[in-house]
Amino acid sequence: MFEHGFVRVASAVPDVKIGDCEYNAGKMTEMIFLAEREGVQIIVFPELSMTAYSCGDLFYQPVLLNKAVSELGNMLNNTREAGIISIAGMPILVDNRLFDCGVVFCRGKILGIVPKANIRGSHGYTED
Repeated sequence: MFEHGFVRVASAVPDVKIGDCEYNAGKMTEMIFLAEREGVQIIVFPELSMTAYSCGDLFYQPVLLNKAVSELGNMLNNTREAGIISIAGMPILVDNRLFDCGVVFCRGKILGIVPKANIRGSHGYTED
């Protein structure tokens, strides 16, 4: 398909556990290799797929943020042989500011980090 100017892109929604970055990273890693076997060149995971979306105040806890970064490192290591471009969602703390980001990576290397541009007000998705 690529030789004809097409790229096969997949969106993937793994089963996630709230705040369990190790479990979530493992599920995404499995899906990356499955998608690559199916001929996918780019795989996109949901917003905050590393932590799960509904962590609420836990997003401000260093333990969760550090675990998300650590598990991203494990994903990079575990997928370094995969030639598929992957985008995983996770919170990233920069200069004491929390960003909802998409991390773009391939073959064990981060290609880019894209912060969410359209931030919802107080009417976003909540567990209220």
